[in-house]
Amino acid sequence: MSDIADATTPAQRDARSAAGDAGDVKANRAEDGTARRSGQQVSPRKRRHSFVRWTRLGVQLVFLLLSPQAFSTAFSAARSIMVSLGKGEAIEMTGFTITLVALLVHTIVFGRFFCGYACAFGTLGDVLFQLGDAIRRKLRLRSLRVPDKVEDVLRLLKYLVLAALLAGSFLGAGSIISSASPWTAFGHLTSLSLGSMGIAGGIILLVLMVPMLLKERVFCEFLCPLGALFSLMPIIPRSNRHRNPHDLAGSAGCKRACPVRIYPPGEGRWMGECIQCDRCECVARPGCVTLGPALQRAEEALRHQGFACEARAACASGSQRPAAPRPSSYLFWHDYRTLRVAALALVLLGLLWLGGTLNYLPASPLVS
Repeated sequence: MSDIADATTPAQRDARSAAGDAGDVKANRAEDGTARRSGQQVSPRKRRHSFVRWTRLGVQLVFLLLSPQAFSTAFSAARSIMVSLGKGEAIEMTGFTITLVALLVHTIVFGRFFCGYACAFGTLGDVLFQLGDAIRRKLRLRSLRVPDKVEDVLRLLKYLVLAALLAGSFLGAGSIISSASPWTAFGHLTSLSLGSMGIAGGIILLVLMVPMLLKERVFCEFLCPLGALFSLMPIIPRSNRHRNPHDLAGSAGCKRACPVRIYPPGEGRWMGECIQCDRCECVARPGCVTLGPALQRAEEALRHQGFACEARAACASGSQRPAAPRPSSYLFWHDYRTLRVAALALVLLGLLWLGGTLNYLPASPLVS
């Protein structure tokens, strides 16, 4: 029997995994709905999902309030560096440059946390997608699904956008790019200086907002030049998510739920696309997806995610691995992710303050 199972193709195994995971998700939803109607406690997995979603929203709002211009500041620094190189001038260490360098270092050490939690443009995309999703549900319309092969090709567009904008800045078109930049227009919008917003940039910004209503993080995945720059950075393995190699079926739904439609392993050609939204940890079976070292043992991974466990019954004869433990409760103050997100947010806020891009705080000593 095991020989027959081993003879199946990877596509067949993925299909079975996806079907099994879909069944688990439906069972979880039904169980949670029954629990709510009967007044019983919601499942630990559902509690963690809700906590992750609300804490992420809270962190996004903090960065939107304190540093809404970080995205436009960082990319303006990249363009100004290319302008200086094109003119043969020395690169000045301004607040813009410090912000760009700080974000690149933060990305190398911790992954694309800025994209998932701190980018105001990404938060705009999340808000617009939720608005569009509410309208689709009201009209009973399906969400937009891009075929996998088409999506793989479209992901390359942001690298072309990055190359074109940097090349144009190098060749002396920096002022034209700045006047027509939707990110510059968004920066003026968040700072409430609408009079300084260019007409071309405002129009392009409005055009970009339309697909944001239809697909989650569509700009981040297909068009964001700063995201392209971040995805080219080498991220240390400890900051990448990994799947449990003994429980691939448990993470089969990760790609479907991921905003940028990738699997969570920390290796592969799309490893730089992960925006650190933590959704794969919530969709997969508890303990199946987490940061690298925590996958050494299933019980350890569950403890890192704040779950208390109860042992499952012994596995049936002939099984090649023991049954995974079952979470019995969830305590957010024991969740490794809670401390991690708080620490990364504080570090990022400190770096943005050094670059002079935080509102309502004293000026940085590095920015004159």
